[in-house]
Amino acid sequence: LLHMGGRISLNAIKLKVDVIFFHMSKQSISRMKRVY
Repeated sequence: LLHMGGRISLNAIKLKVDVIFFHMSKQSISRMKRVY
């Protein structure tokens, strides 16, 4: 069983990962636009 604190920290980690992936995809898209 997960405690509420553990669930919140898990959600925070997931949110951080989503934000990092979002920024990475945005950077790669802008790089592709620059190349082409």
